[in-house]
Amino acid sequence: MVRKTSKLKVNVKYVESKVPKDKRVAMFERGGQWVIGHPDMIKTCDQCNTTKNQTFFTLSSNIDIYGRRTLRNICSACMVEQHRQIRKIKDNLPYESKECECCGKTNTRLFIDHNHTTGIFRGWLCHKCNSGIGLLGDQIEGVEKAIKYLRRTHEVE
Repeated sequence: MVRKTSKLKVNVKYVESKVPKDKRVAMFERGGQWVIGHPDMIKTCDQCNTTKNQTFFTLSSNIDIYGRRTLRNICSACMVEQHRQIRKIKDNLPYESKECECCGKTNTRLFIDHNHTTGIFRGWLCHKCNSGIGLLGDQIEGVEKAIKYLRRTHEVE
């Protein structure tokens, strides 16, 4: 089966012989899927900071061009807690919005933004803004560091 992502064809079925030798890594099979790593590997959860065996992490939905998957960076227990927080927030939403409260876009799907530590609702964000803030650590300090970097590099241009 071949899935198209933009113009790139992605071979979803992993076949080791089709992977260039310089791109080969340790692999193991789990639930009919090929995962990068090995069955005894351990990972540290980005949420609870606990080190656990790979079996405590679910598979990422991302598949590389060779049909290989990775594991999520958050353990299953933390994923369950995140989903519980979101359900609680959805049941008690203080308001709804028709635009991203960060960039102002109106023609896009909005997501619930919340503090992952306290579970408190912060607002409605589009996918890009929600992902961007999350990738910057979900904290003011991360966003401020990015602003400082952009200001410093903008002066060079």
